[in-house]
Amino acid sequence: MVLSHALSRKGKEVAELDADLIDEVIRFVKTPANWSGVLIVILLVAYYVTAMAMGYTHSSMLLDYGAITGYHLITLGEWWRLLTSMLMHADYIHLGLNLFALGAVLAFFGKSLQGWRGLLVFFGTGIVGVLCSAIYSDGIVTGASGAIMGMYGYCISAIFFDKTRAWRMTYRTFRVSFTVAIIFLVFTIATRVLPGMSMSAHLAGFLSGGLAGAVHVQWMQRGIPGDEDE
Repeated sequence: MVLSHALSRKGKEVAELDADLIDEVIRFVKTPANWSGVLIVILLVAYYVTAMAMGYTHSSMLLDYGAITGYHLITLGEWWRLLTSMLMHADYIHLGLNLFALGAVLAFFGKSLQGWRGLLVFFGTGIVGVLCSAIYSDGIVTGASGAIMGMYGYCISAIFFDKTRAWRMTYRTFRVSFTVAIIFLVFTIATRVLPGMSMSAHLAGFLSGGLAGAVHVQWMQRGIPGDEDE
């Protein structure tokens, strides 16, 4: 009975969190200032769909559709792959996982990622993640997970260092978002079988995002004209 009651209560909590996430996503999409987040989702889906339409069928073809390796980056000098590798995904599972994590960070941290700031954080930390992964990894690197972890790092850091509480959020919202980030990290470690997924990209993206968030908040709090919340 005790176990049954505990499982029932846990199930209700999970259902409530799911409902909260759905509500936040709907609210996010309806807010005009969140155009950058919607644009990122459209870019990721459109790139994968276009690759499929052009003949992509298997992860062995990733390099033909923009993925990156250290050899292509350093030896061949194909720097454009720093961008295309972020947009390309190995399969629909890879894309779906990243869209889930992206949706969570945009839904719960959306205010800190509105407008051009969201695009700068996504592409800036994503490029750092891909670059580090391509240099320190022997395999093929692809996917937006490094950029998404950069968004988490940026927002969590900004909230932590923000003394004015301008970007404050409820404990419940923070718990949901932070839990999603941890699950995403653990899942990445446990599922190394998915082609293109790289822990170095995730870690580099998260740390660069955290650094960017801390610097931005300190910049704003010192009275230097900056990118105030829109």
